Amino acid sequence: MAYDVALNTEGLDVTKKDVEFRINLDGSRLARLWVSKGGIEWVPKDHEKGIAMSWKEFDTWMKQAK
Repeated sequence: MAYDVALNTEGLDVTKKDVEFRINLDGSRLARLWVSKGGIEWVPKDHEKGIAMSWKEFDTWMKQAK
């Protein structure tokens, strides 16, 4: 099982444009992760809409995942 994670560097200034990570598993797209000033959005393969969270929601969720 090999993961590939690529960063689209077109918009590194997150205050103006989201940063996109493309996550692949064994050469096939697993998901895209969008990072913005307001939060994150996980968009699974074959989905147009993703699961979005504010940074506060993400922090709470990660703390509960321990």
